[in-house]
Amino acid sequence: MWYQILELSRLAVGQHNAPEYDDVPKLMDDFLHKFNHHLKTNMDGPELAARAHFELVHIHPYLDGNGRVARLVANWVLIQRVLPMFIPAEEARDEYNANIALAVRGRNEGHATGLDLELNRNGDTDWLKPFINMFYVFLQIATENGAEKAADNE
Repeated sequence: MWYQILELSRLAVGQHNAPEYDDVPKLMDDFLHKFNHHLKTNMDGPELAARAHFELVHIHPYLDGNGRVARLVANWVLIQRVLPMFIPAEEARDEYNANIALAVRGRNEGHATGLDLELNRNGDTDWLKPFINMFYVFLQIATENGAEKAADNE
């Protein structure tokens, strides 16, 4: 069972204190329930990918590799929606980390989770918008780069 590989101590990650380890199973169950629900909707792929990515990083269920797992889930969403993969370029790593930190600060202030859309419609996730917008920018760059490579190969 995946619960056996959850972290067994509370971690501080940058500005974020990860949840207590005994809270993680419920947080993951809630995440999976909401995530599976939103997969069945027509939510825009980059938005769902960004929200899922952020929530996994915020829950921080593993001792190591949380960012990699979050990017894997985000890319799985994008592939399901026939979109290019989200791969932050090395030169954009600072922007990526800054947007995560901004979202963490908003989330730590007690706002709704990234997947609580009924609250999001009331403007409770303005703190997450820069992170979501970053996904759109990176996907636009990936699309343009792919088009350039395709044109070069013609």
